[in-house]
Amino acid sequence: MQILAFVASPRKKANTDIFTEKFIEGAKSKGAVVEKIYLNDLNINPCQACQGCRETHSCQKKDDMTPLYDKIQEADGFLFASPIFWGEATGQMKVFWDRWYPYLASDFTIHLKEGKKAVIAFLCGAPVPEMYKPILDRWEQTMSFLGISVVDKIEVCGNIEPDSIKKNEEALNRAYEAGVKIAESS
Repeated sequence: MQILAFVASPRKKANTDIFTEKFIEGAKSKGAVVEKIYLNDLNINPCQACQGCRETHSCQKKDDMTPLYDKIQEADGFLFASPIFWGEATGQMKVFWDRWYPYLASDFTIHLKEGKKAVIAFLCGAPVPEMYKPILDRWEQTMSFLGISVVDKIEVCGNIEPDSIKKNEEALNRAYEAGVKIAESS
């Protein structure tokens, strides 16, 4: 199984990145090949709603998103990992996700290979997990619309310090197990 792990935090080696490393460890333990992609390192511009992709299935904008389209098409699974900023995934994740529009034709048929799996992981400082369930559910609904099966949704709350997840054994175990789960889901 080939997995792309998208990290939407601007901080490397902080909570979201640490979580992602544990996920990768779990996935690799079951033979998956995982590529970690830091969205903050890429120059991905917002969708301009030009509609050029609706017929060509190719974005007219040429930036760091361009080489990701083939990788996304070829991958079997994904990790979407983001901190929560003001009640939503980071801007980096939102801009990246908006650029998936070429996978949707003007007649609403999907142009993404079937059978893809995903894990959604949102990490936040506020210790209120029920506040984030609607966000996870909304992301799952959108992925489902694209034919992506979500095998796990994880919220890790109460991570105020940049590396506080290191002390959260339950969260790290969930990350590892999510990696195992997606790798075994093919």
